[in-house]
Amino acid sequence: MNRTCHDLFSPFNMPLFYQSGSRDIQIYVWKLEESVDELCKISGISRSEVDLRFNHSSRCCEWLAVRALIRTVLGPDVLVAYRATGEPYLKGSSLRVSISHTRGYVAVAFHPTCHVGVDIEYFSHRIDKLVGRIMSCGEKPSCELGADDKTWYYLLVWSMKESVFKALDISLLDYQTGIRVSPFMLGRSGEASVTYSYLNWHYPVDLHYLRTDDFVLTWCCERSFFPSSKCAQ
Repeated sequence: MNRTCHDLFSPFNMPLFYQSGSRDIQIYVWKLEESVDELCKISGISRSEVDLRFNHSSRCCEWLAVRALIRTVLGPDVLVAYRATGEPYLKGSSLRVSISHTRGYVAVAFHPTCHVGVDIEYFSHRIDKLVGRIMSCGEKPSCELGADDKTWYYLLVWSMKESVFKALDISLLDYQTGIRVSPFMLGRSGEASVTYSYLNWHYPVDLHYLRTDDFVLTWCCERSFFPSSKCAQ
């Protein structure tokens, strides 16, 4: 189900869209158009606190937008915190959370019980130079693609691996061989099969993606039988 930001949050010019995916994942994406002062007002964070934390406006706006979005969706008593590993969690809520940002956008994903991963990446041909480091031969497109479509495909593979990395909370990983993306048909939205491998153990992940004119968005969650038992039974 898709809704516009006006349908969900009429008081503010907030998320670009809302996507409710499978397995109870809720995805919110916010296009950053507000000033720092406007974001402070929505997030409930003082400008003095922001000035102490940041000296770079774009990073400051991303940080504020994440907190403003979470505050609006879940209420003023829910705060973002981080574990020693860098994994985000919510104080005041049992929901699992994942956070991502790219040029001009922030994305947040929630799941009621399972660890979730979300990633958003702005379109850029810079990814073309990294293909040899992040993709194996078996992950290349199964059909011939034009130059821009190849870049979109590479960007989606990179983003998918980032989402899996977050959802499984992996500390050490070879992006080229540790997470493998099965070839998929490039579209505006769809699903892909991804496998995380470690030694002789293989863990499948069902992943969803969306491609807009500006960015790709990918998301997934762990399965209930994941050995770490992070997903509530």
